Amino acid sequence: MKRLNSVLFVIDNLSGGGAERVLAILANNFAALGIVTSVGMLQSRGKPMEYDLTGGVAVVDFSQNTAKGRRGVLRALFRLRRFVKTQKPDVVIPFMLHNAVMTLGACLGLRCPAVIRFAIMQKRWKTLFTRIAGPMLLPKARGAVYQTEEQKAFFRKHMRNEGVILPNPVETRPSWDEPRSYEGKTVIAAGRLSGQKNFSLLIRAFSALEKSFPDWRLIIYGEGIARDDLQYEVENLGLTSKISLPGFSKDIHEVMHRAPVFVMSSLYEGMPNALIEALCAGCACVTTNFDGGATSILVRDGDNGLVVPNDDTDAMADALRRLMLSEDLRRTLGQSAARLREKFNARKIALQWVDYLESVISI
Repeated sequence: MKRLNSVLFVIDNLSGGGAERVLAILANNFAALGIVTSVGMLQSRGKPMEYDLTGGVAVVDFSQNTAKGRRGVLRALFRLRRFVKTQKPDVVIPFMLHNAVMTLGACLGLRCPAVIRFAIMQKRWKTLFTRIAGPMLLPKARGAVYQTEEQKAFFRKHMRNEGVILPNPVETRPSWDEPRSYEGKTVIAAGRLSGQKNFSLLIRAFSALEKSFPDWRLIIYGEGIARDDLQYEVENLGLTSKISLPGFSKDIHEVMHRAPVFVMSSLYEGMPNALIEALCAGCACVTTNFDGGATSILVRDGDNGLVVPNDDTDAMADALRRLMLSEDLRRTLGQSAARLREKFNARKIALQWVDYLESVISI
């Protein structure tokens, strides 16, 4: 079997997000294994990198000094093609569907295998571009890494091989092994501020409990296009002293270690990193039964977390009430959740990736 010596990851940018976090963790672990690792960004244009990469990872901004819009994207794709042609990585790994379609198109005719890492759960093509180009270009990929069986079932018919399902890696922190308290009175959530995450539901559920639990606070970490709408909702409810949106946190692992309760309110997900990290950090977690199939993989209701129906404000409020009332329940759920750390260990997952990639490039 051929040994993996070099890889090129491709993504929009590293300015926040779950897929971006996974890529950064994998890139750092690949570099630590002695693999020549590059990360190419197609639409960065100077946006800050929110995830740290080690010195062993080369970052290539294909969008540097390009115009916005289609012309800039085409120039970035031309640079990507030139990089692959000259550097000859063993494999190119585009993250997310639109990047995969563009990367496959840019690399047509080059003898470099591509392995797609699909991110969010999809039941339909989200854009006209992917709907038209996707079925034509996806079969060009040599392999695919999925997050759930549902995701695999949607894309499998467009791929020329089976692909694999691999868990998302989690970087554990030394502090996670230290005794933690469940006495605090803070509920946290984290993710891109968008409609998909449905933070509005969480705000409404928390507001229904505010008078009964006046000492509790809700903090929602992240950035995104829904920030203004969410901030307006908080202000309209008169809860600015109890609900805050402080933005993106590079220290979210430590935040999770200190917070007694974590909530995922999403409508749909792939394999949500924020929820996995909160579970591994030992938070008492509440999650919706979001579309995508990952809830049942991660959370056993009443054992290592609480699961509520999707988009149900009353059910979310009831689950939060149970946790706010009982420190013992928070501790029981959190300690059970922390047992997931070994399953999602970053080094272990990186080695699984390497094994799969070596099987792909040996075809």
